[in-house]
Amino acid sequence: MTVAVAQIAVIDDSNLDKRQEDEQHSTKSDEAKKDETDRKKSVVCTYSNKYRSQMFRRSPADALQRDAGNVKLIRYYAQKYGVPEGLALSVAYQESRFDTCAGSHTGVKASCS
Repeated sequence: MTVAVAQIAVIDDSNLDKRQEDEQHSTKSDEAKKDETDRKKSVVCTYSNKYRSQMFRRSPADALQRDAGNVKLIRYYAQKYGVPEGLALSVAYQESRFDTCAGSHTGVKASCS
């Protein structure tokens, strides 16, 4: 049995157009992410020592109530990515007490920010 192999000219215009469109969407997405990151960096967090010490003494129930906006975001992303809500909330509470301005001396930022 003999197999014939040949090169056939193909017009790829429709595939190339789709690839260009995908690359444009990717570029727009990257630009949007950069803008969002720049906006987040512009937030200034200043707390008095008294307030900061109060934050670390508060119970999980107090933290859930006070930072309901952050808790809502944590729950949303936990559901979106299939992480148990209790685990996500526990980690966020332990690391930052749901404080978006929390950070360590090494420069690590809070999981809520």
